[in-house]
Amino acid sequence: MNFDENEWWVIAGFCLLLSLFLIVPRHFPPVLTFLLLLFNAHLAIMIDFILASNFPFNFYDALDNEKYEFFDIIMDMFNYTLIGYFFMYCYDKWKLRGFLWVLHFFAWIGLSLLLEWISHQLHVYHYHNWHLGYSAVAYFFIFIIYIIYLKIGKLAYKHFKETKPMNE
Repeated sequence: MNFDENEWWVIAGFCLLLSLFLIVPRHFPPVLTFLLLLFNAHLAIMIDFILASNFPFNFYDALDNEKYEFFDIIMDMFNYTLIGYFFMYCYDKWKLRGFLWVLHFFAWIGLSLLLEWISHQLHVYHYHNWHLGYSAVAYFFIFIIYIIYLKIGKLAYKHFKETKPMNE
C-alpha cells in the first residue's frame, strides 16, 4: 500500500465526520440512529460492489489498487455512512417543504459532487468510463432512497414504540 494524499483525505474526512457526529445533538432515538447508520453502510458497500467490482461493472477503482483495502472500509463504513446520516438528520430536523426542500436536496447532491471531485483530484477515485454526471444521477437516487428509508424507519419505530408487549 502506498500511503499518500488519498489516504490522508480519507482520514481527514473520517475525523471531521466522526467529530461532527459526536458534537451534533442527538435527534433520532438510539435504535433508529443505529438502523440508519447500518442501512447507510450497507447501501454504500452494495453500490461500491456493483459499480467498482469487476462484476457486473468496473466503473472506478478506489485508492491505490483495484482490490478492496482498509481505507475502502473506512470510506464505506464511516465516511459515506455519516454523510448519509447528516443528510437525513438535516432533512428530518429542519422539516423543509417546497422550494426549500428542493434546494436542500440539490445542495446535498452538489456537496457530494464537490467532495467526489476533490476525492478524484486526490486520487481516491480512478474512473473507468465514469464521470461526475453519472454521479449526480446516482446521488439523486441515493438521497431519495435515504428519505424513503428514513420515513419507513420512523414509522416502524413509532409503531413498535406504541405497541405494547404481548405479555402485559
